[in-house]
Amino acid sequence: DTWIDADEELLEDESNEIDDNPDDYFEFEGFESHETFDIMADFAESVDDKLLKDRLVNALNTPKPFKNFKLQIDNSGEYRQQWFDFKKTRYIHWIKEQIDLVNSDFNEKR
Repeated sequence: DTWIDADEELLEDESNEIDDNPDDYFEFEGFESHETFDIMADFAESVDDKLLKDRLVNALNTPKPFKNFKLQIDNSGEYRQQWFDFKKTRYIHWIKEQIDLVNSDFNEKR
């Protein structure tokens, strides 16, 4: 719903398909804000550059931690890509866990 370049007709067709066959699909749960915060904190702790690590930890302890963390990451050179890779790995793990839960539930019902 939030993808600006989405083909609305295609999305409507897919939405209708899901509505018509809800048992064939499941929805991935997104991270809650505290879980996203934990991922950022884990990344900050893994950074080997002490100065950057301190800036990231400090950013997480401000009134707007998400915004301030992003500001520090966006100005961190090579660590910016490391953050994206770290976050992607955590997202993949999160999705695999959800798939395992769905498969487990499916197998229990059989």
